[in-house]
Amino acid sequence: MLSQSSGGPPSKAMADGPSTMKRHHCRSVRATCLTKAKLPWFNRGHHIRAWKFHRVRPAKGAADPTATDARYCVYDRAHNDYLYTEAWVAKLIRELGEHPEDYPQIVGHTPTAEAA
Repeated sequence: MLSQSSGGPPSKAMADGPSTMKRHHCRSVRATCLTKAKLPWFNRGHHIRAWKFHRVRPAKGAADPTATDARYCVYDRAHNDYLYTEAWVAKLIRELGEHPEDYPQIVGHTPTAEAA
């Protein structure tokens, strides 16, 4: 069922900018849209709460923005933001779609039509 990410070793994958970027990474807005396509009540606020819950990246202004869980998120130095992996989107869809009882713990409330 539900488990917080163990926060494995930090990733330096994006530290050098776009030359080291891997394909199939997307920005937060796209990750939210891809998740919303399968879970219509999912929104950007939910995405923020989910990455915080799972600790996939540091908070804004962190001393080391590259300290991410590279399975799910990498830092993009060139744009000073984060990119999320296909595995992250799949995790959200699987976790929230198959275990709706975990939704309140992750995003703070149960899904409703108003949340869409």
